[in-house]
Amino acid sequence: MSAKTPSFPFDEITLLQYAKYFSGTGMHLPLAGSGYFPGWAIIMAPLWWITSDPQTMYHLAIALGVVVGVVTVWPLTLLVERFSLDRAKSAAVAGIIMCMPSRTVQAGYAMSEKFLCLMIVCTALAAYRLAEGVSLRRAVQLSLLTSTLILTHARAIVVLPITIVWLVLLLRKQGRLALLSVSMTAGLGTLTFVGSILLNQHLLEFQFTQGYSIAGNVFSGASIILRTFLGQAWYQIVASLGIVVLGVVVLTQKVSRDWKSSKRVDAHLWMLAVGVGAFSFSVLAWANSAGLFTTSGRGRLDPAIYGRYSDPFTMLLIVAGLASIMKGLHELSFVWAAFINLIIIGATVLWVAPRALTWGIVTPAHVPGILSWGSSLPYPQSMSPGWLPSVYQHYDTWNWLMPTWTNLNRFWLHASAPTVAFLMMTALYMLVRHNGVKSSAAFIFSAALVAACILGSLTSLPMVRNFQLKDGGKPNIVQSIDTIEDRYGTMKVAFDISCTPHQGSQGWALNAFSFWLQSRGLELTEHPEESKAPLLISCTDYKAKTGSDVEAISGANTFGYQLWALPGSSLYAHEKA
Repeated sequence: MSAKTPSFPFDEITLLQYAKYFSGTGMHLPLAGSGYFPGWAIIMAPLWWITSDPQTMYHLAIALGVVVGVVTVWPLTLLVERFSLDRAKSAAVAGIIMCMPSRTVQAGYAMSEKFLCLMIVCTALAAYRLAEGVSLRRAVQLSLLTSTLILTHARAIVVLPITIVWLVLLLRKQGRLALLSVSMTAGLGTLTFVGSILLNQHLLEFQFTQGYSIAGNVFSGASIILRTFLGQAWYQIVASLGIVVLGVVVLTQKVSRDWKSSKRVDAHLWMLAVGVGAFSFSVLAWANSAGLFTTSGRGRLDPAIYGRYSDPFTMLLIVAGLASIMKGLHELSFVWAAFINLIIIGATVLWVAPRALTWGIVTPAHVPGILSWGSSLPYPQSMSPGWLPSVYQHYDTWNWLMPTWTNLNRFWLHASAPTVAFLMMTALYMLVRHNGVKSSAAFIFSAALVAACILGSLTSLPMVRNFQLKDGGKPNIVQSIDTIEDRYGTMKVAFDISCTPHQGSQGWALNAFSFWLQSRGLELTEHPEESKAPLLISCTDYKAKTGSDVEAISGANTFGYQLWALPGSSLYAHEKA
C-alpha cells in the first residue's frame, strides 16, 4: 500500500499518541476525538523506544501491522481446520481470506483492524478448543483472549455477552466450572471495558463517546434501520462475493444439527453469534437519517454501506462459507445462500440505491471491500484536506434514480455483477465436482479466487492513494517550521485553541500538530498575545481580527490555519523586513 504518513488524525494519530504514552516517552497534550481502546497502542508502544521521529514511527507501525496480518494466517488456518479440511486446504482458505480487499486495504493505515482480526481469530480458536475438550485451563484462555479482544476495540464488547451466554449453554451440566468460567469472563471483560473508557477520559480533551450513538439509533424508525441493514448487508455480500451469506447458512445448519442430535452447542454457535452480532451492532451504529439523507453539503456515501466495523467479525462467517465450498458444498445450502444473496442485492439496488448519496464522499478505510468499483462512482472525490470545503464542487444530486448499467447511479449494478457471476461459477464448480473431477476443479476455483483477490486489492489502490494525498502528508505548517528551525534553531510553537476555521477542523489540527510537533514543546493557548513562543498557529484572519503586530509566514497554511511569527524573535524581524 501507499502509506507514508497518517491520513486519519483521529483513528491513526490517537493510537500512535496513546502508544507514546504507554512507551513512557511522554504524551504531553490531550487528544481530540471520540477515543479508541488501547490494545493496538500497547502493541505499538515499544516502537517509540526505537525512534522519536513521527514519520519513522509511522513507517514502523505500518510494517508491524503487515506482520500482524501475515501472522494471522497461522491461527486462521487452525480455525479453518475445524471445518474438516486438511492442513493444505485450510492454509489456502486462510490465505484467500487474508488477501481479500477488506483485509489488504487496511494495511495502508496504522489502525486497530489488523490486530483486531488476529484477536478475533485467536478467540474463536479458543472457543473451539474449549468445546472440543472442556477444562479450566482452556476456559481461562478463552476468558483472557476475550478481554484482550475487548481491549483492542470498543465495539468488540458485543463479544462479551455472547461468550457468557455461550459458556452457560456449553457448561450447563458442569455447574462449578460454568460458574467459575462465566464469573471470570464477565469480570475480566467488564474490568477491561471500564478501564479502557477511564483511560480515554484521562487522555482525551473531551469525553469518550465511541459507539454512544447506538442506543439512540434503535429508535430511528423501521425504514431507516432496514435501509442501513440492506446497505451494509449488500456491502458484505459484494466484498466477499456472497460467501459471507453462505457462511451464515452453513453455520445455522451446523448449530441446528448439533442441537437436534445431541442437545448440545458447539463453537459454531459462538462463530455465528459473534459474526451476526457485530454486524447488527454496526447497523445500529449508522442507522440514522442524518447519515443516510444529508441536508447540507455533499454528504457521504459510506454510512449507507459501512463495512469497517463489521469486517473483522464477519471474517468468521466467510471462514465457514469458503471452507464449505472447498470441502464440497451441499446443494441445498448453496440454493439457500444464492437465494438470500440475490434477494438482498435486488432489494438494495431497487430500494436503497435510488435514494442513496452515490455522489457523496467515500472514506476508503470505511468501505475497503468495494473500492474496486470506485471508478463507477459518478463524480471524483474531493482532494481538499480535512474538513475544508471541497475545491471540486461540481456534482449533481437526485431524489430518486434507479441504477442502470450506464447512468450516474451505475455503481450499484457494477459492484453487484461480480457476485452474481461468482454464484454462477460456484454452481458450475459444484456440478464439476459432482461429476468426479474434484482435485483439478478445486485448484482452478482456488486460483480464480486468489486472482480475484489480487485484482481487487490492486484496483483499490487508486482510491487509497488519493485519500492519502488528500489527508496525508506532513502539513505545510510543519514543513515551514522544519525549514525555520534549520535556520534559526529549535523554536517553541503555540496553538491558538480559540480559533476554529471550519467545523471539525480544530480537533483535526490539534491531533495532527501534536503528533508532528511533539518534540518542539507545542503549547495550547486561548490568549496568543500572552504567549512567549516565537511562533503561533492560528486562524488566517488573526492579524486582521486582533490588530496584533504579527507577520504571516509565507506558504505556511494548513487546514485553514496560518503560521505567524510573533514580535521579539529574529524570525519576526526577518519577516517584517
